[in-house]
Amino acid sequence: MASFTIYDVLEGTLLSQTGVPRVTEEAVWIDLLNPTQEEEGIIERGLKCDVPTREELQEIEASSRLYQEDGAFFMTATLVFKGGGSEAQVTPATFILVGNRLLTVRYAEPGAFALFLTRCSRQEMDLNKGCMVLIGLLEAVVDRLVGFIEHIQAQVEQLSHSVFKNTGTVAKRQRRYDVVLQNIGHEGEVVSKVRESCHSLGRLLTYLAYAVNERKEGKVVTSRVRAAVRDVNSLTDHATFLCGTIVFLLDATRCDAGYDPDSAERHHQDFLGGSRGLSAADIDCIDLRDEFPGYAGTQLGPRLPCSARHDDPICDTALSLFQA
Repeated sequence: MASFTIYDVLEGTLLSQTGVPRVTEEAVWIDLLNPTQEEEGIIERGLKCDVPTREELQEIEASSRLYQEDGAFFMTATLVFKGGGSEAQVTPATFILVGNRLLTVRYAEPGAFALFLTRCSRQEMDLNKGCMVLIGLLEAVVDRLVGFIEHIQAQVEQLSHSVFKNTGTVAKRQRRYDVVLQNIGHEGEVVSKVRESCHSLGRLLTYLAYAVNERKEGKVVTSRVRAAVRDVNSLTDHATFLCGTIVFLLDATRCDAGYDPDSAERHHQDFLGGSRGLSAADIDCIDLRDEFPGYAGTQLGPRLPCSARHDDPICDTALSLFQA
């Protein structure tokens, strides 16, 4: 079902238009959800900018997702969301800054959009410009990523207890390992999607920092973008840690279940390489349980690094979202 919503700002409050939507002077956010060609045409004529189609969003490469055209800044990111059956899925979403307005184009309903609108109705927010709406949306996206990572963390801890639980007969352990392997594979798929979203969002925020500087949005906007960059860097690091932990549990389970241990490192490399992640650690460490023996009472104790990598000019120290 197509949805075409325009939000006006009145006395600092974001209000959706009723009746036939029109691009008015008060309009700060135009949200296109599954737009028709007719709706795309209305917006293109009203804002005098090109609206990417669904096919263009699917075909666009990562290197072409961030660009400026006719004074408008186009930014596309991959967002993770819960689809049918509560399964994690990813979808591209485009954010376009045109003058003082924000245009969003999407073909799914990530929870971040509903979360942002709920926040707008419950608290006062400075939303007099499209750039402020964009930052609020991206902060909601980051919060949703936190929720995904916290859920994965809880699942990984449960899997860890199952993997190193050596009770029961051989037949019972074998059946348990079959279930554990399926769950490990599921969590590995989810964390790969989360990492993909984190990397995509990190690139978008870096480009947004450039855009707000070009648009001279001011120190408040710049500081919020920097904070979001730090948050996403920390989330990316934590998702990478979880990915490595899942590989460790997979290798341990495969060895206990009688799989060929010589293939563990190869699978480790394939898993991380397929996720476009970091290279596996020590190539000689075939059985990672040698480093983390179960009899020693090993438990998962994840923490975020105290500082993030300085891969762009605006990165400062990381914001530790998960440390006590």
